[in-house]
Amino acid sequence: MSVEFHVNGCAKITVFSGRSYLGYCSEAGVTVDTDPKWLPIFTDAYGDQTPEDIQDMGMVATISFELIKWDQTVLAKLQARMTGAAGTMSGSCQTMAGDLGSSPNIDSAGSLMIGALLKQGGWAFPLCINRGGAGSETNPSCEGTVEGPFLFASCYVGPDSFALGTRNTRHRLTINALPNASGVLFSIGS
Repeated sequence: MSVEFHVNGCAKITVFSGRSYLGYCSEAGVTVDTDPKWLPIFTDAYGDQTPEDIQDMGMVATISFELIKWDQTVLAKLQARMTGAAGTMSGSCQTMAGDLGSSPNIDSAGSLMIGALLKQGGWAFPLCINRGGAGSETNPSCEGTVEGPFLFASCYVGPDSFALGTRNTRHRLTINALPNASGVLFSIGS
């Protein structure tokens, strides 16, 4: 195999179970940081500083990207998940059956309660990073080219950053990913 440059093309982001098209990333693309979780097992045989073995406890990921072009309706639904504003989350992007307003995780004002379980409570959502030329704004598929697409099945919104002004606005999002019920963090090409 030869050593060569790799250019994946634009990164198109889709979210939610219906794969709602969120938008395109800026020229910086998408950064995926994986974080394996290891549990050291200490014994007298190796002392209190060196583990005798390491236990694999799964992996999480942080997905960061800056949107240069996006669907404001889909972004607003993501932001509603971040703030816990259940009343603004109805429609096709809802990932759990029924009205989130009737969930035991929702307080009387319709907001997500402190201590609510995101995955079990139905607030987690899938995120797909589609690389290359597949899909379009009107028909976003999750079919990539080189080594994609990357599908994270269980995500929640992290920090959100944006600027307001007369210049073209960019929206910086961080999405956190947890393993699915089978312990798989993400799949490639699904």
